[in-house]
Amino acid sequence: YDVAPNSRFNIWVDWEDARLADTSVAQVITSTNGVPIVVERAMWWSADSWYEGHNSAGATQAGSKWAAAGGEESGRYAVETYISSQTRAPSAATSM
Repeated sequence: YDVAPNSRFNIWVDWEDARLADTSVAQVITSTNGVPIVVERAMWWSADSWYEGHNSAGATQAGSKWAAAGGEESGRYAVETYISSQTRAPSAATSM
């Protein structure tokens, strides 16, 4: 994809392939021409109106220890918190 200077570009995963519409995915985004980029994972849901969403920034380097602040489960608004992790190593990683 080409991203114009000082602009935002969205990749709609479910538009890339309909089989991805309800599938968990991970991604690696690389600037192929060396221009620095910022990557985030943004999601939102709509019924009759846009009512919910979340956003998380990507990391610029791999690490062996990470911390996440906050998080909720259930309650009045049936909140769910997800922590996503990925490994590019040739062997399995264990996370908790």
